[in-house]
Amino acid sequence: MRVAVVGAGVGALAMRRRLLSARPNWDVVVYAADQEPPENTPPESDRALGIWPRAWNAIADVHDRLEPLATVLPPAAYRNINGTWLSQAPPNAPERVAAVRESDLRSALLRTPTTTDSDVRWGCRVAGVDVDEGNARKLVVRIDGGEREGPFDVCVGADGARSVVRLSVAGEVSTPVGTVSEAGWVSADDVRSLQLDGVPPFEVLAGRGRRLAFVPAGGHGDASFFATFPLASAHDEVAPMYADVFHPVPDLFARAVHALRRDVHFEHARPMYAPRQNVALVGDAANSVGPNLAQGAAAAIEDASVLARLLARCDDDKDVGAALQEYSAARSRRAARHRRVTAFTAMLAHRALDGWRDIMALVPQPINGAIFRAALTHSLGPDLDDNDDL
Repeated sequence: MRVAVVGAGVGALAMRRRLLSARPNWDVVVYAADQEPPENTPPESDRALGIWPRAWNAIADVHDRLEPLATVLPPAAYRNINGTWLSQAPPNAPERVAAVRESDLRSALLRTPTTTDSDVRWGCRVAGVDVDEGNARKLVVRIDGGEREGPFDVCVGADGARSVVRLSVAGEVSTPVGTVSEAGWVSADDVRSLQLDGVPPFEVLAGRGRRLAFVPAGGHGDASFFATFPLASAHDEVAPMYADVFHPVPDLFARAVHALRRDVHFEHARPMYAPRQNVALVGDAANSVGPNLAQGAAAAIEDASVLARLLARCDDDKDVGAALQEYSAARSRRAARHRRVTAFTAMLAHRALDGWRDIMALVPQPINGAIFRAALTHSLGPDLDDNDDL
């Protein structure tokens, strides 16, 4: 079969890798808007990603390349605006999150001893996906500039929250929530000077919709952070918004290289495939959530793993529709859990709940830790490292 994968992020490359591992004779073509492979990503345009155990286990075949570059951490803890710890995972908590640079992860997924990137069309921006005029069961990919490529038996949209694949088949994209996330980097020297060595990852719930997360980056000694703020804010207005947050957050902003700015999107429940076409969506294209709890990349890997496993069972295009329906049913349940937990933490970040955060600060940390664990279990499943369905 011929499969078109639109996008070149973590979910797209995980999808390609799993499909080619299971079906090496299939023709899998990746359409990447990026002009160059991930190893050419400038450091200031990179970011750290948190990969939760289920997703980490799903890419076990690249652990040998990633483990030297990753830092294994407990899940991010929550702090109040004055620095008080609201919730921390206990030291012996079983769950661990692997922090790794996005470029390192994408490079590991892309390059293997058995595959090359010859099937990746770098600098090829997709404008849409259509049904083939000559065969209603086939698909063609429209490239910016008017060129059309195909036919394909399946198309996988892994092209982010503003997915053109989703727009083509569903007529909609996910909804911006009115805030922006800005990611950046703090150098290894500044991490030491700010006395952040050995500090676990943390997220600050600062009120007025402000959230800031600090994550030590894998293998490089520096650290990544993201901050959220109102949509209309100019770049130079961001740091003053966090001036009232505990030390060293203001200094962190002053020294950091601010690299990436993106609208925060939120997705309501939708099918993760097009019922009348052989099109599936993975990652943010299917389920956009806030940039907290490191769920974006992890969910994309999980989506890709499940979808690739189900597609690999198909002997011809007649089996694809049932596989996509099974994929959507399985992953939609977990996507709903992701939405619940990220919506809950977003709610904690708003001023209306300042009093609640103050009350949480008075609760002994072991109790808060138990509450945190219960929230994760309810939202992400009873076994956070259970990999049976991947």
